[in-house]
Amino acid sequence: SKARDARLSSYQRLNVEALFAWRDVELTTPVETILGEPSARVVCAHCAEEIVNGREIWRDAQAYCIACAHGAYYRSVASWDAGFNSQRSRSRFSNLSCVLSGSSS
Repeated sequence: SKARDARLSSYQRLNVEALFAWRDVELTTPVETILGEPSARVVCAHCAEEIVNGREIWRDAQAYCIACAHGAYYRSVASWDAGFNSQRSRSRFSNLSCVLSGSSS
């Protein structure tokens, strides 16, 4: 579709720092539990994230990802929030929104 092609084109023009934020984490759940088994894909009713490998949690006939249903399966081991909330990071994510919406800044 045209909308999908436009999104892909937008992503391709952005640098890695504008698309992703990364931080060191420590798993609080065994990796075997996180991986799950291959199966159908569903979409989280809360965050719209695609859920694969049968890892969805069903509540009131709706599928939720584990993070929305029970909280994240990791925790930060460094002060990532300070960097994310910096002016530079806010600017990056603002620019990302403009590109994805088709606006120019």
